[in-house]
Amino acid sequence: QAALAELWKNGRGGRIGVELEKTPSTVVAALWKAHATRDLVPLDNVLAPLRAIKTPEEISKLRRSFQLVEAGHAAARRAVMADAREIDVWVAVQSAIEQVAGRRIPLGNDCIVGTRDWNVGGWPLDRPLNDGDSIIVDLSTIREGYWSDSCATYVAGTPTVDQEAIHKVVTEALALGASMLRPGAIAGDIDQALRRHISKAGYPEYPHHTGHGIGVTGHEAPRFVPGSREMLKPGMVVMLEPGIYLPGRTGVRLEDGFLITETGSEQLTTHAKGLV
Repeated sequence: QAALAELWKNGRGGRIGVELEKTPSTVVAALWKAHATRDLVPLDNVLAPLRAIKTPEEISKLRRSFQLVEAGHAAARRAVMADAREIDVWVAVQSAIEQVAGRRIPLGNDCIVGTRDWNVGGWPLDRPLNDGDSIIVDLSTIREGYWSDSCATYVAGTPTVDQEAIHKVVTEALALGASMLRPGAIAGDIDQALRRHISKAGYPEYPHHTGHGIGVTGHEAPRFVPGSREMLKPGMVVMLEPGIYLPGRTGVRLEDGFLITETGSEQLTTHAKGLV
């Protein structure tokens, strides 16, 4: 705060722009204290739409970040087997990613066996996979300040008929969403189409968003949620991640990243998404 105060003391003008959603509360408080007579102008609604459109340099950095999760999913597929624990799979993923990057890489998000009572998301524990168990592996990395995201679902051993059926419906939903990605498309319409596809197949609606933008943060505009009227534009990089969850039994989520182009979209993730 002292360093910031030194920078601000010679500031001119009557207004200071602040992105309140991203600025720590201590910094906002220090601004108020140092400039009580000046207006703090929220810039959230100004910067968020600008941030959603990526420059060529940003797209290059995002591509490099996505390369890391490709390595992570390849390692996860090798590590998923009966008697392996969730944390064993996670350690294999982290090691593979850092070997490719040549340095430490922050890693999230989920690594959970489908027999958990809440099997939508969570950190890996020492819970073992039994033969036939599914496991959702949702990976994000941060490289050069830019995030990646991705998800696949694997099965230890031979998938059951139910798992194959669920995986087929989620695969179809993801493909449907990908086919709708183009400039002018409305995020809420895509969200509704994927949820409807899963509901018509007789499965419960997933309890999370259908997708989101990605860049310098893991979740940013546009957001594929019910009622969203955000319009897709060239240069946006977005994720789609439909899923089906049967608590205590099994679950499947698949996620890919896409660049919105002038004529449609380009898929940025290439990891295999078969159950085995």
